Amino acid sequence: MIGKLICLVPCAALLFVCYRTRFVAEKILKKEDPSDKLLLNIKITALCAAAVLFIAVMILFKN
Repeated sequence: MIGKLICLVPCAALLFVCYRTRFVAEKILKKEDPSDKLLLNIKITALCAAAVLFIAVMILFKN
């Protein structure tokens, strides 16, 4: 159970990135005025990575 929780923390972080994309682009990527295409690419990448990680954790930790 602890292993599953540890593996799901990055998944939660990726969902935060997906939710607060403009904040991430401005503060972490240092983009003054991020374009809509950049924001959409960040959202798609974060959401796909979170989904893949979540599915992998659920399959690998079947306890």
